[in-house]
Amino acid sequence: MHAENPSLLLQNLVAFYQLIATLKGQILRCDAEARDGTPTPSMAAPPSRKEVCDRLLLMLDRQASRSAGHPDSALGRQSREARYVMVALADEVFLHFAWAGRTEWNHYLLEEQVFHSQSAGEWFFQRVDDLLLDPGAGSRELAKVYLMALALGFKGRYRLGDPNGDLALYQRRLYGFIFGAEPPATQAALSLFPQNRETVAAQSDAQPLPRQRALHRLAAAILAAWLLLGFGLWRWLTRPVAEAARAILDLP
Repeated sequence: MHAENPSLLLQNLVAFYQLIATLKGQILRCDAEARDGTPTPSMAAPPSRKEVCDRLLLMLDRQASRSAGHPDSALGRQSREARYVMVALADEVFLHFAWAGRTEWNHYLLEEQVFHSQSAGEWFFQRVDDLLLDPGAGSRELAKVYLMALALGFKGRYRLGDPNGDLALYQRRLYGFIFGAEPPATQAALSLFPQNRETVAAQSDAQPLPRQRALHRLAAAILAAWLLLGFGLWRWLTRPVAEAARAILDLP
């Protein structure tokens, strides 16, 4: 059995995360305009919880229709598992920033709507453990999806605390599984993508970039990380991509 196109699972995750960032950016921009109190021609109501969900579900449906393989085949199962990771990541984003739909989101989790479950925080890490213990066809492509989700800020059961550094350990284990080697040192690689550090610096100086440019930088950073996965350089990008993502999504 051939593994799924090595790029497809990550392509889907990158596109889905770009949509997450775009929707959150729209919410934050509308909230900022409302707080400013000065009516402008562009002023509009922020997207509701249902509108956000509908946009995300539409993308998931379109991606599912393009995925190769019968749902019960190995390819179909890989695509379904990757979608679960994407859904879990979306739920974390929209549950953990202040917006009008936050409370309602908790009652209409994307995970519940798509998979009829509410256990992603535990399941994510149990599945990584299983994948590393008993890998099968396509496991490395799935491992890249899990590693990308962690780099983009997914914490699951560790959101309230990670005293033993388990999140970093999971990233190292996944990297070792994917590439068969320990992650290289990260510090020297930060100079490869100075735009990521500039984004973080802009956030720390309370001088946020224009949101559209910030989203473009996020997309470019994620795409660069995805392209370099196949060359064993993931760890070089994990920290700057994750920091850039968090900085952009936390813009006031």
